[in-house]
Amino acid sequence: MLCTSVERRHFLDGPASDAVLEESLEDYPEVVREIARDLGVALIDLNSWTRSLYVGLGRGASISLFCHFGPGEHAHWPDGLTDNTHFSQKGASLVAGEVARQLARLGFGPGAASPARPHGARLTTAARA
Repeated sequence: MLCTSVERRHFLDGPASDAVLEESLEDYPEVVREIARDLGVALIDLNSWTRSLYVGLGRGASISLFCHFGPGEHAHWPDGLTDNTHFSQKGASLVAGEVARQLARLGFGPGAASPARPHGARLTTAARA
């Protein structure tokens, strides 16, 4: 199984009603999609999902998904922080929920039958790799 990267929150300049995101990851998401097609493996397309999420929420509301702190709001960033790459707890929870839904759809998770894997293939996580 492959997974595309989440998109960064980089709206292009323009009217707020015409929200357009920059494609900040160049061709990486499309290359991952092509590899999944070529190998015939499942794909969780978080790039497309997060792009739709940010545009749907809009320029203003999507800020809450990321680490944005005003001066004095966070001990680690006394001068404030505007980070459109790393998720806030809210953003991380939304993305994790989507990954869990997609994994369940693909047959992974509690109570799911073991998904078909090629002989000798095994799933790993960072903790068990």
